[in-house]
Amino acid sequence: MFVSVFRHFGTRVIFTMNEQPSKISSSTPPGNAWLTGIGVVSILLASVALIFPMWMSLGLEMLFGGLLLIVGALELVRLAVERPRRGITLGIVFGVMAIIAGLLLLLYPLQGMITLTIVIAMFFLFGGAFKVAAALSHKPAKGWGWLLTSGVLSTVLGIFVLVALPGSAFWLLGIFFGVDLLFFGIAQLSFASARRKLHRTGAT
Repeated sequence: MFVSVFRHFGTRVIFTMNEQPSKISSSTPPGNAWLTGIGVVSILLASVALIFPMWMSLGLEMLFGGLLLIVGALELVRLAVERPRRGITLGIVFGVMAIIAGLLLLLYPLQGMITLTIVIAMFFLFGGAFKVAAALSHKPAKGWGWLLTSGVLSTVLGIFVLVALPGSAFWLLGIFFGVDLLFFGIAQLSFASARRKLHRTGAT
């Protein structure tokens, strides 16, 4: 069968002598450029965070303080506009506490970094203990060993962070943020590559 191939604006159109155009394909699936861009930007930000962990930690702490301040203010504004009959006391307490916490983080950033680091350490400790307990309760089910290992590592990491205070507060947030962004960026690029290969396979 005779086949003619034309290219128009990067799109390949295949016509046959006996059929109407049936396949219109592109080398890049829709939305893949966004995935690639997000992946590249994430890896670049991760590199900055890993090279300058202290400055990234400080920036994250101040960003968190600013968000708390905004959330608290918005909650008070919402209560003033809506004037709800129930829950107004809890709403006021939440809004005021959020504003106070945000101001403290912004006015005392170094102390705020230490506080956030302690919170992260406790998260790892309690999370690790929970995972260890869950793993032992599911023994000998498949995968319980991996869950136990994850729990032990989380617990050890939490202890390490607490022991390393206050020095760990000046780099921990930045390192964690950088590692998380790095793996997120790699995952986005891998997903974009897989979609591109799948798209090309389906188009042939």
